Amino acid sequence: MPVRAILLLLTAISLGAGGQICLKIGVNAVSQGGAAPPLTILRGIFTPYVLAGFCLYGLSSLLYLVAISRLDLSYAYPFVALSFVLVTVLSWSCLLY
Repeated sequence: MPVRAILLLLTAISLGAGGQICLKIGVNAVSQGGAAPPLTILRGIFTPYVLAGFCLYGLSSLLYLVAISRLDLSYAYPFVALSFVLVTVLSWSCLLY
């Protein structure tokens, strides 16, 4: 079993979940808790949390590509479901509904 590839995969999933949390924090800061118009969201792209979220997603995607180059997709792809659990737990613990 390629342990390094699995660790890369788990790191990619964790970074993706962290990116999701950063995006939510950034959008909440821009909209101040309410629904924001599209132009406000576009301006929010350049806030630190949103930029950090995009960077985490980018790095997550690169690591995911490396992981699936070393693992069968039928084995690696089900791991992606962990991201749903991780985002739910993180958003609950950070009170990001």
